[in-house]
Amino acid sequence: MSSQSHFPQQQPQLNPGWMNQMQQFSTGMAAMGFNPVFQQQLFQDALAMSQPVEAADEPLLVQVLLSAKKKKESYKDALNGLHGKNGHSASLWKDYYLDHKDHIDTWINMCLEKEKSQSVDKHTVKPYDRRPQLHAIKRESSPGRIPASAPPAMKRRKHSTPSTSATPGPAMSGRSTLNSLSVPSPVFNDRLPPPHSEIKIPDPPSRSPSPPTKVIPQGRGNKYTDEDRQFFLKFISWRLKQDPSLTRNDLCSMLAEKAPHHTAQSWASHWSNRHDLPDKILAAAHGESLTDEDDDDDDEPEQVRPAKRQPHYRDLSSDEEEEEEGGGNKSEGEEEEEEEDDNDSVKRYTENEMGQKGEPFTDADLYMAAKHAAKYSAWGEMASKDRWERFAEKFQQRSAKSWAEYYRRNEDSILKLRKRIRKEMDNEVLPERCARPSRPLGKRRYTKSDSSESEAEADDGQKRNTADSEDT
Repeated sequence: MSSQSHFPQQQPQLNPGWMNQMQQFSTGMAAMGFNPVFQQQLFQDALAMSQPVEAADEPLLVQVLLSAKKKKESYKDALNGLHGKNGHSASLWKDYYLDHKDHIDTWINMCLEKEKSQSVDKHTVKPYDRRPQLHAIKRESSPGRIPASAPPAMKRRKHSTPSTSATPGPAMSGRSTLNSLSVPSPVFNDRLPPPHSEIKIPDPPSRSPSPPTKVIPQGRGNKYTDEDRQFFLKFISWRLKQDPSLTRNDLCSMLAEKAPHHTAQSWASHWSNRHDLPDKILAAAHGESLTDEDDDDDDEPEQVRPAKRQPHYRDLSSDEEEEEEGGGNKSEGEEEEEEEDDNDSVKRYTENEMGQKGEPFTDADLYMAAKHAAKYSAWGEMASKDRWERFAEKFQQRSAKSWAEYYRRNEDSILKLRKRIRKEMDNEVLPERCARPSRPLGKRRYTKSDSSESEAEADDGQKRNTADSEDT
């Protein structure tokens, strides 16, 4: 009992000074926690650090990761060091890198290879410094454009075989530093050249590729499989082979129509995530079409141009083959053409038979283009803009530029068909202008001579009737 009675008295006594400090600390924390100004500041800071990383932030991300790669530091430390940069937290930087890891790593490897090649070139003799670097000028001014000095037969291969012997000129030396990463991101800009010069463009398929049959649902959409990626590259190569004037948005819309398990926006996002090769395919197609338009003003031989498949009109195929072979006997070819114009009529097509948007050109397109050209007597003197703007407004499935390019590739066939259509139009108009109309019998005016002749005929008839009656 004595021990129990003394137990409460043995409890340690709390220091009054320490109790005062704890009370002041708790009071300060409570005041800080319930202070609306402090809470608002915390909320604003948290909101500012929750903004998602965008494509415009990619140059900074690549620059930091490239620096870490050179210093052999971990990407984790480099991404943590980005905390607070551009108003993004470190976790958001990490999420963006993981979502776009493929093309960011490709960009970093490209920069490393470029610096290695430049370091090797510094120790080698530059035999081509005296020659102007057309390739460097092309990359800065007009992406995808082929130099005018290149041979015409190698226009398409110019984009797929990078120059490895020529060293970068002075125009490219300014882009060897990391400051070049501060330019706008090329991921969402289809007018910029592809960043990787070593990528080779595959040959386009000979026919339209079949859409993927394997569809794997994932989240709110479908997963991109290897079959989808192969179809994506083959389809845009095949479509640009048919019509080089197509844009990136046009191709994404066509992809959605051909393979509807991905929307056009989804195909565009897939293009952005894997932009290196499709951007180079698009730049090559646009560069070839621009070069061909410039060649129209030159005296370049025409036999190198029919490299692409062209739709042929049924009645004109024999004439085109004779011209390509050189037309051995010109007089016989002219006689055959005159016989066709005289004997065979032009096959007519309707607007419903024309090719729609995203489809190849048809014979109906050729007929409609020739019929449109036949309406103008001074067709050869008209500018390309005046020729096809009104036509494109009427048939809006293709742009005026697309119709002009189609006319350029099939000019001979369209002009021949135009000549036949104008001849038929003249034959239909001439009878209406030149034929003398017959006079209606009911409105004939009788003259004095006509009345005397009719009276004589009446007397003769009366005499014959009298003679007949006497005989009876």
